[in-house]
Amino acid sequence: MKRIFSVLAVLILFFAVAPFKEASAQEVTSQSQLNSSNTEQSSTPTTVTHETYGISPQKANVTLDIEARSTGGILGLWNYRNPGKVVTFVALKMDLEYRENFLHPWTTVDSVDFIYPGGLGEIAQDEHTFYPKAKGQYRLYLSGDVSFGTGGNHIILYSGARAYDGKIIISNDPDKLELK
Repeated sequence: MKRIFSVLAVLILFFAVAPFKEASAQEVTSQSQLNSSNTEQSSTPTTVTHETYGISPQKANVTLDIEARSTGGILGLWNYRNPGKVVTFVALKMDLEYRENFLHPWTTVDSVDFIYPGGLGEIAQDEHTFYPKAKGQYRLYLSGDVSFGTGGNHIILYSGARAYDGKIIISNDPDKLELK
């Protein structure tokens, strides 16, 4: 009896909370046309693509890598590729973030700016070596904009964390240690 009552109570809550009104694309288009005075009035829905606003994040490929160098330091590498677009300007900032261990929050300890005209190709890339002194975990944070002729991409990206000691480079595999 308790089980039947529990099932009925769950069904009643489900029907009380779940919205059953369906919205169609035509209703949304009509409401947005009524709410904005700058929008051209039309009875057919308009398709808006990312290219209309100069943003094409689905085409851009951005990578951010962090490496502990055997000669000392932490190397941060970023690479931006957007096929069919010509990079005209780069304005990125790479932050080196540190924490002593997983119990501590991340704090920014160093940063470098990459601000320059693009190389007029579809690829932009750069690197920087940081020389931290504290033992702990490090990661990179990349943010900023890469512009091309008809727009650009805003980039926010984190690298994976990397353990680092000024004297010993600790690899991803805890059983392997590389001495400096």
